[in-house]
Amino acid sequence: MTKAMIERFPKLGGEFVIEPDSSSGSYFWAAGIISHPEYINTWTSHSIEILAKHPERVFPVVVEGWPFESEWQIDSKFPMVLMRLFRPDIFGIDPQKNLVTISRKSDLGDSIMTAIVVASFAQQPTLFEDLGRLRLQECERVLALRAELSKCGVVVVESGDTLQIEPSRVHGAEIETYNDHRMAMCFSILGLRVANMRIRNPNCVRKTFPDFFQKLAAQPPQGLGVKILDGNTRSQIELDRLLAS
Repeated sequence: MTKAMIERFPKLGGEFVIEPDSSSGSYFWAAGIISHPEYINTWTSHSIEILAKHPERVFPVVVEGWPFESEWQIDSKFPMVLMRLFRPDIFGIDPQKNLVTISRKSDLGDSIMTAIVVASFAQQPTLFEDLGRLRLQECERVLALRAELSKCGVVVVESGDTLQIEPSRVHGAEIETYNDHRMAMCFSILGLRVANMRIRNPNCVRKTFPDFFQKLAAQPPQGLGVKILDGNTRSQIELDRLLAS
């Protein structure tokens, strides 16, 4: 591996193109699909090409520069998996007869947490499997997701290393983030659909995405134009105060 790294990164330096982090972009694809649902009526075998060239036909929120053709980021498939979650019929799945199944091994990486949180808005139950790795990360994420989604009225069934999410009537709650940046960001997106979502310790996003809340609050096209309130005073927080530190 060291020899391969030396070949790719010569000691005299050079120019390298770094793909954007797909898992961080997943929150914004999810924001569009749950806050402004907009679906296409037809599909073709060139689904990736459609998403890459005409994303506005599928999602009202488009993540610019998305690495659709990434060869190493499993989370680059997130828009496709999101469509499988919300439009399974397009993929030949009858939601009345079959569960939609999404795997942490073969479908998504860390962005599976985003999919789990928004799955309660799908029209059918969804089974998320192969979640064992989530138990060993910043917190015990399987238990954390089950606990905090249950607070919001979501029907969640945990079995082994799987979570099954049922279509639910979701309501706001005070969310414990367990000092986990992804818990904070996932449940913030849930708050775009339901009122009275309160995020404890929001500064934990500084680990990977310190300006996450600034991106939510900035006006389009730089952000989503979300109004973010102080949990104690209920007053709107100014953009320059939303940077996690």
